[in-house]
Amino acid sequence: MPSFEKPHSPAPIIYIGPARRKTLESSAVTLTHSSGRVISASKIVQGLIDTYLDEYVSGLTGKPAIS
Repeated sequence: MPSFEKPHSPAPIIYIGPARRKTLESSAVTLTHSSGRVISASKIVQGLIDTYLDEYVSGLTGKPAIS
């Protein structure tokens, strides 16, 4: 859903599909249960991006393009 205050900014939602969402929600429940504090699916995604995005991008830029 686009922002009404900033009409040219991207929506804060990224589609990941039902299978990935189910996996994330299950992981959030597991982490919440084992840690005793609430861990949301979005917090997991933020942590994964913060930790692994640069490495992933570097790995892809080092590979030849698919033709």
